[in-house]
Amino acid sequence: MSFPGEITEKKIYKLIKAKRWKEANNWLFVLVRRGSVWSMVNLALNYEEGKGGKRNYKKAAILYKHAARLGDSQAQLNLGLYYSKGLGVKRDIKKAISFYKQAAKKGHLLAFRNLGWNYEYGRNGLKKNPKLAFFWYLKAAKHGDADAQNYVGSAYDGSIKGIVRQNNRTAYKWHLKAAKQGQHASQCTVGYFFHEGEGVGRSYKKAVKWYLKSANHQRAAQYNLARCYRDGHGVKKDFQKAKFWLKKAASNKYPKAKNRKQFLAHADE
Repeated sequence: MSFPGEITEKKIYKLIKAKRWKEANNWLFVLVRRGSVWSMVNLALNYEEGKGGKRNYKKAAILYKHAARLGDSQAQLNLGLYYSKGLGVKRDIKKAISFYKQAAKKGHLLAFRNLGWNYEYGRNGLKKNPKLAFFWYLKAAKHGDADAQNYVGSAYDGSIKGIVRQNNRTAYKWHLKAAKQGQHASQCTVGYFFHEGEGVGRSYKKAVKWYLKSANHQRAAQYNLARCYRDGHGVKKDFQKAKFWLKKAASNKYPKAKNRKQFLAHADE
């Protein structure tokens, strides 16, 4: 086995990009023995995914442990996953949470999300704790995670109760951040805020814009589009389009879309 010139992470990365896994793994192992944390994590990933040989979670776990001790946040996060699922190690929830928290202290976005999720749903030995879920999701939201931004926005708009005092203006700001990243629930909520003038000035045209962005994924957006076409809010009145969107919402079992006659009878004069 020979490598032209000095062995560097950059040269090994080129082998990885070229999917020359066996060669890459051989040289990664050389750098692992020299203490390269980057090589430990990348060789562990290759063992984990079976690149260059059979999948081997035990070998991956050993490498992650070495890298985690040296302070690598990705290794700490991955060990959290390993201990939570029992991959290559004996399942140990306390260790899983400990490694998530270590990664979180290093500012790892996925660690914030995982801790938020575990506290939100009471998983992996943790009790449900909405306030702690909010604490970790807020950190993820500040780092740009769209789903976390949706959660924070939902806490402020009152959809998730008992965490913070309702503040639609703050809710709008967080939902807008998520909506701009394509988070469909937040897109629908932003549409609703513009539609009702909550947290932001009323704009029917902007409401329609955001409803349309989320309409293929959110039944509430479908129903509200039906309202807009029924009432001529942001669009010309069009009962055919109103019926079209109402039918979609009803087919997705949106409760308010059940009574078609009642819905159409409430058209604005």
